[in-house]
Amino acid sequence: MSLPKRDGVHDRYYLIHKPDTSPEVLAEADLCIQDVLNGTARENHSAYLTVVRNHNGTPFLPDQLLERYLTGLPLKGFPCEDAVSLCDAMRRLVGWQEIRYKLEKYIEQQVQERFFLVGERDDGFTVFPPCTVWPELRPEDVDEGLLHFACYVAVCHTVYGQSFESLTTEHILGLVSQIRPDMVKELKTNGSGKLPPNIQKRKTKHLTASANDAFATIRITARDCTEGCCDEALSYLVEVLEQPEFPRSYSIEFRGPEKIYLPIPGLPKKGVHQLFACAVRYPRLHVRMENYARLAMQEDEWYNNLSDESCAMPGTFAVFALGLEGPKWWRLVCDYLDRCDDEHSSLQEKFIHAFFKKYGFTAQSLPVLVHGVQSMQNLKPAKEFRTLIANEESLDALLEIKGHLEYYLAVFALGLEGPKWWRLVCDYMNRCDDEHSSLQEKFIHTFFKQYGFTAQSLPVLVHGVQSMQNLEPAKEFCTLIANKESLDAQLEIKGQLEYYLSEESGSNKRALDYLWRDVLWAIWGKDSENGGSKVIKSAPKELKEKYQQVFA
Repeated sequence: MSLPKRDGVHDRYYLIHKPDTSPEVLAEADLCIQDVLNGTARENHSAYLTVVRNHNGTPFLPDQLLERYLTGLPLKGFPCEDAVSLCDAMRRLVGWQEIRYKLEKYIEQQVQERFFLVGERDDGFTVFPPCTVWPELRPEDVDEGLLHFACYVAVCHTVYGQSFESLTTEHILGLVSQIRPDMVKELKTNGSGKLPPNIQKRKTKHLTASANDAFATIRITARDCTEGCCDEALSYLVEVLEQPEFPRSYSIEFRGPEKIYLPIPGLPKKGVHQLFACAVRYPRLHVRMENYARLAMQEDEWYNNLSDESCAMPGTFAVFALGLEGPKWWRLVCDYLDRCDDEHSSLQEKFIHAFFKKYGFTAQSLPVLVHGVQSMQNLKPAKEFRTLIANEESLDALLEIKGHLEYYLAVFALGLEGPKWWRLVCDYMNRCDDEHSSLQEKFIHTFFKQYGFTAQSLPVLVHGVQSMQNLEPAKEFCTLIANKESLDAQLEIKGQLEYYLSEESGSNKRALDYLWRDVLWAIWGKDSENGGSKVIKSAPKELKEKYQQVFA
């Protein structure tokens, strides 16, 4: 069978959302959907965007495949199980973020807009508009399968999404609860039903425990604080987190008879803190605590039941407890600090103060300080630090650390090793403090001198200009960009800028224009002003039109 020319960017895939898409291409798309369900489809993320190929090798965008499938389903007698099967298969193949937006929009169109009176947001802080069910709507007029699918999508946002996506979960479940409150009540009681029964609920002579994946909650009530009880509690936590269906951001609600806490002033006196303060008293449980911490530590994930000023990544209290037990656990502490969100997390400062008051500044302990200052903004010293550092051994250790600082910038070294590490570089850029951080500018200069401006490398530049203020170009950049391949790659990036901004900003033309202006400045500097007139004027004749498109 002869297929027409591919019409996606750089001819990497077929677009299937156009009315005039050829029947042959649509047949290949349907085959690809079936291959996704069968497990024979293959994904390719070697370039932007990710594509899915059927067994003939014909490539499509995953969200367009999902949209085609969902659009073909009946809204009366909605086949929820079939829809869930495809969504789960597609998520396993390409990842949740590739299908999240399309699922959210589907629920918005087929549930929110059809059954609710949608109001206006009164302020700039509310994520979703107020929605009131139509007064004349009867529950039996709404397909039960469609509402079950809405609940599935809601739970997926909590289970597979980033921590802020729980807001979408709350919104969708809020819609369903206005029509079928019993469905949401069932979720609150038993979760999605995907967790094994012995994980959903557990009762022993030491404790009663339950886990709810839909609401991202683990509850443990201990009858005692013996070693056996703490062992069972830790084992249960590990078993819960080993379930792929359980969210990465969650609450631990622990109740026990002994109100003891870690010797770290200022930590919130919550049940999860109490649990690990109890468990750390038993050396035999330390390895189990580390197992939990390493499972729990995930960037951009949080304990949901802590206040904003005490926000903490899962695993925090286990790491702090072990860190005060001695050098054996300091590698774990450094790994934890590397994953902290430097914009929002500051609880580690309280740990660092207690840590150095206990162990002083030594060659062994100082790496914790270096990782600590990178883990948050403006780490303040404890008043005792001046005295603790005032000895020859500590000052020598500090000088030794000074000579090895390049170790702590390993992400830059990896970035220069090739495309395999460029996702890591972009993630690093996303975490930079754009008001105070500028070291990345030197890396960006070296990076593009080595790799040039290509479809693969240019995302590093976009993340780079977002990571700091006024990124200045290297003088070689205007030469490195002056070729058809690089200018085409830049035009491709220009057409996809909304992906580099938040969902709200991505539709804001002014925000897109500002970001594009910064990208142009990072390549041509002052010559990018006034519509790039200087650059266009001096451009080779064969590239002049490309330059005009870039600066348009």
